[in-house]
Amino acid sequence: MDNGVWALFNDTVADLLYVGGSFTSAGGIQANHIASWDGTSWQSLGTGLDDAVSCIAFYNGELYVGGTFDNAGVDPVNNIARWDGAGWQAVGNGTDAWIKSLAVYNNELYAAGFFTVAGGWSVNGIAKWDGVSWWPVGQGLNDYVNVLQVFDGKLYAGGGFTEADGQPAYYIASWDGTNWSAVGNGLSDDVRSMTIFNSNLYVSYDLNIAIWDGTFLTAWGNAVSYGPIFANYNALFSTTAYSVSKWDQLNWSALGSPMNTNILVLQDYHNELYAGGFFDSVGTTEVNYLARWDLTTSDELFIESNSNNLSFFPNPFTEYATVRFRATESGHVKLKIYNNLNQTVGILIDQLVQSGQEFEIPVNETELPPGIYHLVFENHRESVAKKIIKLR
Repeated sequence: MDNGVWALFNDTVADLLYVGGSFTSAGGIQANHIASWDGTSWQSLGTGLDDAVSCIAFYNGELYVGGTFDNAGVDPVNNIARWDGAGWQAVGNGTDAWIKSLAVYNNELYAAGFFTVAGGWSVNGIAKWDGVSWWPVGQGLNDYVNVLQVFDGKLYAGGGFTEADGQPAYYIASWDGTNWSAVGNGLSDDVRSMTIFNSNLYVSYDLNIAIWDGTFLTAWGNAVSYGPIFANYNALFSTTAYSVSKWDQLNWSALGSPMNTNILVLQDYHNELYAGGFFDSVGTTEVNYLARWDLTTSDELFIESNSNNLSFFPNPFTEYATVRFRATESGHVKLKIYNNLNQTVGILIDQLVQSGQEFEIPVNETELPPGIYHLVFENHRESVAKKIIKLR
């Protein structure tokens, strides 16, 4: 890219990573503030937009983008536009200022940011689009919104506000489709990012992370966050200064060298963690505003086998994990879990397989006590064992 990356979105249906920001080229092609990446090459989306894209979402089968732009090509769109696969379309009359976050909740598209008008309505930082018209969301918030996140049947908003619907709600609030509510006692500073991890809502604010379990909002003393946080099935990722760190349910660890300036967004795609921002280098490597980290080397246990491809993740795990297996030769295969007394405590595969046959096997070992186990793979030519850890 030739300028900053502000937004990343993993389209798991089309298997594309959408990238938005203040750039006007991607991979050497013209791409005005929005582009798609398929893991190999870049594609532009029509004429793009005339200013920065800061958020991306899918709604009713179409791609929506929000930001600080006025036009798509020569057509006015006012900070939000939708891509129908062939061209950019307006979303009603748009908004009067920056849209910073988009989320789909109860079959409606919610937009939030620094605006106070959407589709002619006075909306106070947040509005919803039903596919035809814009609508207010209660009385809205009394200041800007940085992020929206759907969690446990509600829509959560975080930002610089201290009131929701005219009632105290310090920097975070929830919307149930009818009413706004405070989240616990709120927080001490503006919320920058939110993600879901281990069935809880994690909230980045004031160089810290708080955890909301649906009842209690608690500051996490073992975390530091300067901006975006993101979680996948296995780990929580946070930005600390100009670095990305990973919490694997045991420890924090830095992922490689630091960037030379701010990180704005994190997203996984094709077993890699992508980071976007204003940085143009990582350590001594030039990266031009977008970098990626191979998660398979650290987040997934690969069993090195001469005749088969097999992985177990996450490792460590809590109650649930997954085995992916593809046979590269035919024969009888066994895959079992053993405890430290060499007792079989789980049988995952014990059958004849055909070359090329693929398996994805859920592992539900809720009855196993926490501890160290061994995953053992056997066929007619070899036996390979690897350590796996159950946390709780």
